[in-house]
Amino acid sequence: MENFCIKTLLLIVIVLTYVSFAFVVERWRQRLVDKFETLFLAIFILGISALLTAMLLWYASQASAHDAKRPDLNHWFEELHSSKGPCCSDADGALVKDADWDTIKGADGIAHYRVRIEGKWIDVPDEAVVREPNLYGQTVVWGSRSWYQNNSTWIIRCFIAGVMM
Repeated sequence: MENFCIKTLLLIVIVLTYVSFAFVVERWRQRLVDKFETLFLAIFILGISALLTAMLLWYASQASAHDAKRPDLNHWFEELHSSKGPCCSDADGALVKDADWDTIKGADGIAHYRVRIEGKWIDVPDEAVVREPNLYGQTVVWGSRSWYQNNSTWIIRCFIAGVMM
């Protein structure tokens, strides 16, 4: 799903670049802009397109939990879900080091998972815990950052514990 989104965004950048160049060339043909203004606009459009493309490629290169070297797990990752819904539907998971997750006894006397994201411990909601065997073996968390009045918090959609080594 994510590769589809990145490819779609790259296609949109290419189309917008083409349309922008066509617009600039048409304005130059109609003598609405001079040669130097046309050159400036063309360089500006190329710069913005290059920046957007670089940002998309950087985003696509970020490490994700879905291991390309394990194509046998593709279907398993795609079908993975918690009570909150599918895990991989809108974001790739992130690997969690053994030192960055553990269990802690809650006020109810029951152990609950927690993960350390960006140096801060976050409790994993029970609904986010994946209740099936971890075929991948490593701990993975799927989440997103939510902003409200200049405060950010992490919303965990799915969590699957790995084997601590």
